[in-house]
Amino acid sequence: MTAAKVILGKRPELIRFSITESYETVLHIAVLGESPELVDYLVSIMSKDDLEIPNINGATALHIAAITGNTEIATILIRENNNLLDIPDHDGKTPIDIAALCRKRDMVDLLYKESQQMTGEFWTNENRGLVLIKCVEANLFNVALQMVTKHPVLATNGSVLRLLARIPHDFLVLSPVFRICPWKIQFPHKESDSDALQLLRFILKDIGKLPKNELVAILKGPPDETKEDEKKTPYEKETQEALHLLRTISENIAKMPAQIYSLFQNSANNKTPPLNEGNRKYSSRVLFIAAEIVNCKHSFSNTLHTMKHFLKSKYGGKQPDDNPHLVWELNDNS
Repeated sequence: MTAAKVILGKRPELIRFSITESYETVLHIAVLGESPELVDYLVSIMSKDDLEIPNINGATALHIAAITGNTEIATILIRENNNLLDIPDHDGKTPIDIAALCRKRDMVDLLYKESQQMTGEFWTNENRGLVLIKCVEANLFNVALQMVTKHPVLATNGSVLRLLARIPHDFLVLSPVFRICPWKIQFPHKESDSDALQLLRFILKDIGKLPKNELVAILKGPPDETKEDEKKTPYEKETQEALHLLRTISENIAKMPAQIYSLFQNSANNKTPPLNEGNRKYSSRVLFIAAEIVNCKHSFSNTLHTMKHFLKSKYGGKQPDDNPHLVWELNDNS
């Protein structure tokens, strides 16, 4: 550090220069080397703008700290410039995204708190939802639970429910945790201390408030790609989905000014074929995902026990034993 002080004392402008082929500055290297003393010295002679200098990938020094998981260094950087929390790299990833991807639990917790629980102008439900998914994928359920508690709208993200359904049952037991009885969620009297279980309960409680068609759509999961879909270019897929959305809007929005309505009507009358929902398959149904994971870990009798709660509620409160054929129903990809 003494050598750095001597050089920078004579040539302070070097603090902003790239010193690697990837355009890292001295600060990037100091953070990567996990040297809090050097980082503390460097930020003391840098401006706020200097701290935001990115490398070739658009990563700031805080992105690098997120990779290493060094919360002491991250705290120093945030103290000097908390705008670093909301600066994305060239892939659109913020430091908390990177920390979640790298499974740095303490770093994710720090960045979430320092970002005021992702409530700044930068944050939207869309990018909050992406962080939530990364946290669940990394088994960071404590922070994920904080996120959905602060932003309940995130609980209706079907992707999160499908991720939870894939968790091995020696960690997350689905069968005694919830039942769906005529589209309402019921829970057992005994509570668990597991963050994953609490997250699952919270999500199910919120999706249980949705209209039946929305709840069914979440439980069904996204449709599989058809052979026709596979042949289409990404542009053709996006165009078809956009026009399908326009048709839906034109059919459901009432009392729209005539001039605006005519624009949507023109889109609705074009010859672009509608999304072929009738022939689509759904092999990502939440119930089947959960059952497959159970079957990997336990005997079929346990799988049957897990499915009974769903079948009982889905068929008007009848006992699953009254409908024995339902146990042998196949998923769409079977």
